[in-house]
Amino acid sequence: MSAMFYHARNYITLYCYNPKEMIKAIIFDLGGVILQPEGFTPTMLAQIFGVSPDQVLTVYNQVLEDKWGIGKITASQIIIELKVKFPTSKPTQTLVKKLQQMYLEQTKIDQEILNLIDSLHKNYSVYLLTNTVGIQSQVNKKRGIYSHFDKVYESYLLGIKKPNKKIYEFVVSDINAKTQECFL
Repeated sequence: MSAMFYHARNYITLYCYNPKEMIKAIIFDLGGVILQPEGFTPTMLAQIFGVSPDQVLTVYNQVLEDKWGIGKITASQIIIELKVKFPTSKPTQTLVKKLQQMYLEQTKIDQEILNLIDSLHKNYSVYLLTNTVGIQSQVNKKRGIYSHFDKVYESYLLGIKKPNKKIYEFVVSDINAKTQECFL
């Protein structure tokens, strides 16, 4: 039995030598696979606050990134924290909406990958496991990306993010599969 998997614009053939260990589930990532970002959150935040990306990265990396990615803080809380460091009179919700709009505009869907997912979905269960946050999730739901999957697993809802091994173990357990039956 063999299956085709599309990755990095190259075809890779998967051969399942043991029929008892066939691939049952394919788990995709979102960023860098389905979405091709032209910027990333700290750069977007720097643009919003009119400061350099390095200034935002200092705060972002020290305090915010890990908490945001696992749902411990929201986009509004990030903006409030940054407003303390980089004062602005703009309302927090205005800045959150601007960040969400920038994310929408600066990430492009790779339609070839979505077509591949739809094709694979005919023979496999297909899942999405992504490190994401609420405002990004809202955009991606509206774009219809999540509708291509049997189930979507988002770090901010699970309270854990990749590359922590526990998130992979959770997904494999939740889909009732063995690790050797999953292709990531």
